[in-house]
Amino acid sequence: MSGPLSRIRSRFGREVARRSKSAWWQAIRAGIPFGLRTALAASIALAIAFELELDKAYWAGTTAAIVCQPVLGSALRKALFRMAGTIAGATAAVVLFACFPQDRIGFTLSFAGWCALCAFVGSRLTFFAGYGAMLAGYSAAIITGDVINAPDHVFDVVLARVTEIELGIVVATVVLATTQFGDSRQRLAETLRTLAEQAVADLLTVLDAVPESIPGRPGCPAAAEARDRLTRLASVAQTIDQVTGEATHWRFRLASVRTAQDGLFACYAGIWRLRASSGDGPAPGRLWRALPGRLRDHVTAVVQPHLLTDSRAGVLALLDLAEREPAAAPRAVRAARVLAAAADALEVAAWLANPDRPHPAIAPALTAPADPLPALNNAGRAYASIVVATILWMATRWPNGPGAITWTAIPVLLMAPQQEKAADAAAGYSMGVILAAGMAAIMNFAVLPRLQTFGGLAAVLSLVLVPLAVLSTIPRVLALIGPAMINFIPLLAPTNQMTYDTGSFYNASSGIVVGCAIAAVALCVWPPVPLRIRERRVVASAAADCAAIGAAIWRPTPAQWRDRMRTRASGMPEAAEPQSFVQLLVAFSSGDDTLHGGAGSPPIAIIGAGDRGAH
Repeated sequence: MSGPLSRIRSRFGREVARRSKSAWWQAIRAGIPFGLRTALAASIALAIAFELELDKAYWAGTTAAIVCQPVLGSALRKALFRMAGTIAGATAAVVLFACFPQDRIGFTLSFAGWCALCAFVGSRLTFFAGYGAMLAGYSAAIITGDVINAPDHVFDVVLARVTEIELGIVVATVVLATTQFGDSRQRLAETLRTLAEQAVADLLTVLDAVPESIPGRPGCPAAAEARDRLTRLASVAQTIDQVTGEATHWRFRLASVRTAQDGLFACYAGIWRLRASSGDGPAPGRLWRALPGRLRDHVTAVVQPHLLTDSRAGVLALLDLAEREPAAAPRAVRAARVLAAAADALEVAAWLANPDRPHPAIAPALTAPADPLPALNNAGRAYASIVVATILWMATRWPNGPGAITWTAIPVLLMAPQQEKAADAAAGYSMGVILAAGMAAIMNFAVLPRLQTFGGLAAVLSLVLVPLAVLSTIPRVLALIGPAMINFIPLLAPTNQMTYDTGSFYNASSGIVVGCAIAAVALCVWPPVPLRIRERRVVASAAADCAAIGAAIWRPTPAQWRDRMRTRASGMPEAAEPQSFVQLLVAFSSGDDTLHGGAGSPPIAIIGAGDRGAH
């Protein structure tokens, strides 16, 4: 049997390898335009900085390369918050040097405190707003590394750095805006429509058959399904952020999208509750038979047209059943709520795909604050690592010690919010910096001395940045290639009059590598808040919110309650137990029933939604 088995294994191995190569090639082809834009933006920013004779022109090219993103909306949002974070960090650096002009220890402790504050705020915010807060910390670190030995020149250095960084931001924004067309709105519409269709399919499946397992028990398929649905729903927020970046006028029109996202959370909670109570009350088939025939057909082909209209009709049919048969009213009303929320999401998705449609009239909601404990822990990690780097510098009197402090702050601020993944991410960042240092050394001493024009420099940048940018679009190698791409230019440190001093190059490079290594070690030694503690705190917060409603201490609107619980679910770690996601759904269902005066009372919002669909 070894012969046939060996041949089968070999054939399947070749097939897997062929598919893997095909996927890599498709990813590389898709990333080539991004690589070309990155190299173009960095070259233009460097050319303008050289023409203006800026002090360290390479920061303009570095910033342009960092701002470039494969998705236009992400790049524009990143540019906006990077601009704000740079100004905030520069201002903080000026204030700190003014307060501690000759007190190096006092300045260092205060500077570490500023970085810790930025780490705390950045961990509390989401996406690029959090990135802007972290950037305010390491922008101050960049300035500090340049002027800590000469504080009298702080204003000149601040002006130069801000000019270089803002120049890189502007150039990258112009290049991306003129060479790339964003598709975030279409992707958001497709994602929202898919989630809503899946919610309708889940509901129809629950009404059509009684599940054999009991939801909520560990290992139950329904619990794993809840985790999958809520995790996918949380990813919608990032796409919303990208849409805002591509078209700022949509900022005031996306409240309906966020509310539809909250409504989908309510869908999943309602479906879970219906599945959990499938054995209570009248036969479940009663609700199934009450639905319009065309809607029942969607259980096998949920992507058929007219799903929005059929869902509205299903809402009215379920509410009619609740009025005719009081025994079926609790489950009928709950199912009607699920269908109404899914229909709202479908309506918003249709509006996103075709903005000429009437804007759906859905009231906006508020956002719940994130858990402060992980943010406080991240602040402590940032403070301790910067203090350790400073002590190392003062003890050794290393000439490039300030550079090590700067490059300790950058990865700590960026990686700490990744929690359990932070140490591995910081290690990958360090390896990427070492890779970039090797490439910079080759280009600096083997290639650039033979090229005396800016065109030659631009060719060298393209030779390195294009393949690195292309590979950075592949998630499997992003942790290594991304840091190599964004750190290549500061390690190369091109200037108007290039000098090829081996000692200076390796001294500066060693400062960057040592700083990244300190950050990696610090994130390993000081661990994040344990996963189970964060998980329990999210569940406890949701339970406390539910208890406050039950005790009449807090009385949110239904929209605010959906938003609060959806935000709690977004803060749940991805690796949390499925049971914890189920507990969030239980808390939401209990609070929702209290707000609506019991499951058997049809809310006015549902009746209104059904009426709109009927007309």
